[in-house]
Amino acid sequence: MVRNKDSMAKVRVLHLAPDEKFIDMGLASFQRVGVANELIVFSDGKVKFVKHNCKVVLPLGSFDAELLKRRMTEFDIIIIHSMFTSRFCFPKSVKVVWVGFGFDYYPYICNSRNLLLNKTLNYVLEMKSFGRIPILKSDVQWLLLNLADRISFKFGVQKVISKVEYFCPVLVNEFSLIKIKNFPSKVVDWNYGTLEDDFIRGFEGLDIIGDNILLGNSASESNNHIEAIELIAEVKGFDVKVVAPLSYGNREYKEHICDFGKKKLSIDFIPLTDFMPIDDYIEVIQSCSVLIMNHLRQQALGNIIIGLFLGAKVFLQKRNPIFYYLTNLGFIIYSVDDVSTESLKSRLSYDEVSLNRRLLSSIWSRKVIDSKTKTLINTIIREVHS
Repeated sequence: MVRNKDSMAKVRVLHLAPDEKFIDMGLASFQRVGVANELIVFSDGKVKFVKHNCKVVLPLGSFDAELLKRRMTEFDIIIIHSMFTSRFCFPKSVKVVWVGFGFDYYPYICNSRNLLLNKTLNYVLEMKSFGRIPILKSDVQWLLLNLADRISFKFGVQKVISKVEYFCPVLVNEFSLIKIKNFPSKVVDWNYGTLEDDFIRGFEGLDIIGDNILLGNSASESNNHIEAIELIAEVKGFDVKVVAPLSYGNREYKEHICDFGKKKLSIDFIPLTDFMPIDDYIEVIQSCSVLIMNHLRQQALGNIIIGLFLGAKVFLQKRNPIFYYLTNLGFIIYSVDDVSTESLKSRLSYDEVSLNRRLLSSIWSRKVIDSKTKTLINTIIREVHS
């Protein structure tokens, strides 16, 4: 039974969050459904991204965990926005929800190595390191890396996760991919952002107006740019620009992709290495009738949503959970295996664009997201009183 707004107002929710841009998106829905929200932002510096009227800002590296635990007893529900610290202690009287960002639970889905295609992996093995542990050309080094990850998990984050009862992944189908014990057993379909307020706000009436290709979303190795650039160079066969957003991520990798893209595609490769205001970035996406996202993991969902709404043809790896999530819902989505000269030149029909837009609204509209927020609250409160 759905609680009305008056009864929702009696539900006290404490949000524990890092200073990330997604937080305001999520809090907006909790505010609209009428629960009593308080927010603590954890940051060792000045808060930059969270604009919400924060009740408290605590230092991430040195907050008093026991004092915070006592504060938690004033609330019915604790929501952790990403598993960003291993220092939380929870009282038994509260229900704990973990809203995943992706980076925080993907180590429990697969090894980082499995997110890279062969040529990108070879580059990483030769030139880089994951975290602070150098990666050498041997499986022994990878085993050591995995061991370090397991130890860190066992003695840090595992303790926090063991107290979490509810888990909200970015995509609900990712829950079945998690392969560790003692993970929260109750999955709830909820995550950040609405179509009207976050993804397409201010450009609802826009459409694709160019024939360029948007490649990837960041200077992260998980974009697998090397394989995508080689594929595009092989099949492109017509005058079109390849635009690669590289404004955030690893500097060394960014420089390598800039050089590699120019080598393979010459002046047709356009790297975007500086931060762009959202209006300018939307103009870039508008110029691209094709989006190629070569990730093997869930990533760049915001870009994909925007591209689909504008009418772009989106190509994803079949191994990417987003591919199965969207195709199972009926979206017109293509596999990277389908990339060819013809598939890059042809656009989606009016009916196909309209279908994708209707489906986007059925999943990410404000009405649907607020309904999911109410379901999350009701699910927890119902179990408390059962």
